Amino acid sequence: MISPGDNALPGQPLSLPAGQFLTQGVSSGTSPLLASVTFDLAHYHPRDFGRYSIPCPQAVRLASPKRQAEYLASRWLAGTVFARYGIPDFVLTNNADRSPCWPAGFNGSLSHSAGTAFLLADHQGRLAGCDVESWVSPQTADEITHLLMNEQEKLLLTACALPWTVAVTVLFSLKESLYKALWPVVRQYIDFMQAEITAFDPDTGQASLRLRERLGEELPQGREFPARFLRTEAQVFSWIVAG
Repeated sequence: MISPGDNALPGQPLSLPAGQFLTQGVSSGTSPLLASVTFDLAHYHPRDFGRYSIPCPQAVRLASPKRQAEYLASRWLAGTVFARYGIPDFVLTNNADRSPCWPAGFNGSLSHSAGTAFLLADHQGRLAGCDVESWVSPQTADEITHLLMNEQEKLLLTACALPWTVAVTVLFSLKESLYKALWPVVRQYIDFMQAEITAFDPDTGQASLRLRERLGEELPQGREFPARFLRTEAQVFSWIVAG
């Protein structure tokens, strides 16, 4: 279990470019590969795109500095990760539906929240989804509970030792990871209630989600998806990889 006070996804440190924008990067070095980088918006400048040799699309150039910083940090992370796979100078772009366009032979997922970018890369042809979330407030937890979970899920989370806001955030993140993992197959919006959590262990960071309805030939009602999650002082990281 990751104890409160840890500030980033554990792993081997990534070598960062000079400057104060990117602050800490780590990579698991295992398959599937997990990697994250933290960044400081206060030290972001548009010229950093040139310094990192990362193209800035027109839509991003016209966006807010926050969006630009998220884009730059996540693209730097993707380029660094895939360089380790022998794919130099990789620049992550988007498909027409805005989903990431991964290198041939890879599935992946990307998320960012509150100064952290989180990436999952898998080269075994499996469904892959990841998410990072900052802890929600008590008010937000109350507002989304009825949208996020059914009564059985509520009982399961209530029975665990986690504070309610933490449990709600973890469940939200797990369902976001599942949504991202399934997107390449379903290519359509998936409601939170179309899947339910059936196992949840805060001590080991393991969970399981089950489809409550059929989403396609490969995704029958009742299919289970093992999931993992990791808590830090400020955030939860979650990921799903399924064959």
